Amino acid sequence: MFICMENEPKIFAAWLKKFIKDDKKITAKALAKKINCDPTTISSYIRGRTQPGYEVRKAILDITSVPHEKMMADGRAALVKPNDPAIEKRLSELEKRLNQGKETLRTDIATERHRKVIDKFKDKDLALKLNEILLEIEQMDNSALKEAETVLSLLKIKIEQESTKKRTANGED
Repeated sequence: MFICMENEPKIFAAWLKKFIKDDKKITAKALAKKINCDPTTISSYIRGRTQPGYEVRKAILDITSVPHEKMMADGRAALVKPNDPAIEKRLSELEKRLNQGKETLRTDIATERHRKVIDKFKDKDLALKLNEILLEIEQMDNSALKEAETVLSLLKIKIEQESTKKRTANGED
């Protein structure tokens, strides 16, 4: 049977940092005085540079009136959820980049679809020019783009009707 032992000194350091720095329940100086050590020693414990022995950890828990189980739970939680501003900033940047990647993907799909439509035109240059004009209209006034769509739809209906009349006159239908 495989038993995974937790790194209690690391968990203790995370708890101590949260207890002193974040929750501000006691100062490092006051704690150091109570356990008869230098405040820099407490600082070393918090940063994980020095690991206190079992007796020192027990003394700190006794002074702070925190049970071992609560220290372990709070320490694990502090390790799992680092609230370091640099980490939070990096996470935020990565999320933005991920979302930009999704947007680029959507844009690439739309661009590919758009390219396929333009490729179907006999006069590709004219199709591109019309699209550029539509883009300019949209940038100036989005509602005007809706008007352009309406005008083009009406023009399409008119052309279809004229085409039907010609075919009927020529006896094609």
